[in-house]
Amino acid sequence: MERYEKYKASGVEWIGEIPEGWEVKKLKYLATERDDLFTDGDWIESKYIVFDDSQIRYITTGNIGEGYYKEQGFTYVTEETFRKLNCTEIFRDDLLISRLNPPIGRCCIIPDLGKRIVTSVDNVVLRPNERYLKKFLMYAMSNSRYFEFTSLIARGATMQRISRGLLGNVAIPIAKDFKEQTAIANYLDRKTAEIDKLIAQKERLLELYEEEKTAIINQAVTKGIDPDVKLKDSGIDWLGEIPEGWEVKKLKYVAHLKSGNNLTSSQIKDSGGFPVYGGNGLRGFYDKFTHEGEFVLIGRQGALCGNINYADGKFWATDHAVVLT
Repeated sequence: MERYEKYKASGVEWIGEIPEGWEVKKLKYLATERDDLFTDGDWIESKYIVFDDSQIRYITTGNIGEGYYKEQGFTYVTEETFRKLNCTEIFRDDLLISRLNPPIGRCCIIPDLGKRIVTSVDNVVLRPNERYLKKFLMYAMSNSRYFEFTSLIARGATMQRISRGLLGNVAIPIAKDFKEQTAIANYLDRKTAEIDKLIAQKERLLELYEEEKTAIINQAVTKGIDPDVKLKDSGIDWLGEIPEGWEVKKLKYVAHLKSGNNLTSSQIKDSGGFPVYGGNGLRGFYDKFTHEGEFVLIGRQGALCGNINYADGKFWATDHAVVLT
């Protein structure tokens, strides 16, 4: 990637300088012609949502990734609801921008989902003027500086949200030449595809290492490290054979098991004090402790019930964890 010959001030602090032949446009001014669109999705209450895949597909902010569409649940509305609420129909290649939850302002281009589509009120539908390439706009709204700015103007302590009015006043840099927009979008398509491929390869490698680690642990704790050891039946189906000199013991006969002490979420802090361990591991910190020393903890509730954690030093164990002594 080479620098342009000349740059100019954009007049927008978070953007900084832009190439001399570029312009800065507010999002709402990308849609100024009769067939253009910059509008919220529809307010559709949960009572209107159905799970019949023969109906009209309903897309929420959860489907909007940072420059990509993602499947997240399959919900629908009926034709009757569509007409009753006077919904705006969404089409393939529409650009949807999320007004809810970080990163605020993330967007994606809707693919062909094979059916009619509507979207929630927390997504803005953008059908820009034909002078602007949607793929270029999508990339322009997928950079870290843009997200930093939208997070600053968003509202809400527990759930960040930005109004369509505020979002419409957000400016982005745009190449005036449509061919240049296309060239940049094509370049980013190639580069991001290469990076995605590398990420997928690394993730697969990590999965293989994780499988190898698990296999080594399973072998060592159920068969030992002597490959020539004689084996005998353990009498337990999932365990199978064990070394001849080993025995099988129930956990309650080798350790004292006791649940920790209750602690409400409001009492747990993000930092300071002593670690707090719940059923799924570290939850935060508290200014008192229930245990001191080295302990194995077993989660007894939640999706990860039965998972194991190791605690060392002073810590608080909640009643969702079983402490082994």
